[in-house]
Amino acid sequence: MAGISSKALNGIQENKYKYNGKEEQRKEFSDGSGLDWLDYGARMYDGQIGRWNKVDNKAELYQNLTPYAYAGNQPTNAIDPDGNVIIFINGFTINAAEQGTERYWRSYKEVAFGQYWDYKGNIHDQNIEVIDQAFDLAASKILDDNNRRYVDGGNAFSILTRFQRGEKSGYKQAESLIESLHRTGGVIDETVKIITHSMGGVFGDGYVKGLKKYLKEHPDLKRQVKITLVADFDPYQAGAIKNDGKTKKQQYLHYGGITGWYGTADEMETGEFEYIEDEKKSSHSIMSFVDETGKLKEGTYIWNENNQEWELQKDKKSKGK
Repeated sequence: MAGISSKALNGIQENKYKYNGKEEQRKEFSDGSGLDWLDYGARMYDGQIGRWNKVDNKAELYQNLTPYAYAGNQPTNAIDPDGNVIIFINGFTINAAEQGTERYWRSYKEVAFGQYWDYKGNIHDQNIEVIDQAFDLAASKILDDNNRRYVDGGNAFSILTRFQRGEKSGYKQAESLIESLHRTGGVIDETVKIITHSMGGVFGDGYVKGLKKYLKEHPDLKRQVKITLVADFDPYQAGAIKNDGKTKKQQYLHYGGITGWYGTADEMETGEFEYIEDEKKSSHSIMSFVDETGKLKEGTYIWNENNQEWELQKDKKSKGK
C-alpha cells in the first residue's frame, strides 16, 4: 500500500487531513513535537482525550450535555461539524465543472510534481493542480464554518426566471438541507448562511424565499432553523433584490463592477442592509473580493414567542468605503 499512500510522495506533501477530513495541527514546536489537535474551524478537537478545548458555540441549546463533549458522546454513529453551514450560490459560467461546485469560487495553478516514464522509456514532466486563491475557504475562516454547500445560480438571463428558479430550488432543497443539519438531543444547532455572486444574487433572493416558505409550512422547525446572513457580492441586476428587514443582509461592490453598470446603491434593495463599496477596485471577479470576506458578519436574532419568529436585532445602517 505504500506505493499509493502519502509515503509515495517522498515527503513532498504530507497528508494532514484524516479523521473526519479535518486538518491535524502537528509539529508546531521547534523540537518537532506538537499538540496534534484537529482544526474544525470553530474550535480545535483533541483526539487524544476525545474532547474539544473550547466551549461549543451552541451550548445553550443542549444544557444536559457538557459543552466539551464530542458528537454528544456518540462517536460511533455521529460526527460533530463546526455548528454552521454556508451555501455558496455562483453566478453565470459556461464551464460545467464550475456550476454548483467549489471550483467557481477558487483559482488554480499547476506546480511541478516530478517526472514519469512512458512505456517507451521517455521522461516527461509531471505537474499537479493546487489552489492559488480560494474565496470560499477565506469566507469559511472568517465565519468559523467549514461546512459548505454549492448551488448553481447563474442559469438564466431573465430576472424573473432566475428568481423563480431560486425559489423553487430553495423550497425543494429545504427538506434535505434541514435533515443534514447537525442535531444534539434532537435539537438543530446549526445556522444557515448564504453567499452569492453576480447572477447568483437574484437567484439567492428566491432561494431564501423558498427556504422561508418551507419553514412557514413546518412551524415545528422554524424555531430551530436560522438564516443568519445573506451576502451578495457584486450582484447583477441588483435592483430586483429585496429584503424584508428580517434577515441580516450585506452587499459588496467594486466601483465600476457589474452593479455600477446596471444600478445605484439606492436602487439595490429595500429594507435593512449593509452596503460596502471599494472604489479602488473595479473587477467583477469573485477572486477580487477575497479581502472583503473579512467584513462578513452574521446577524443576531432573538426568538419572539408572540409571533413565533426569529427577530433580527437591527444594526445601524452603514456604508463602508
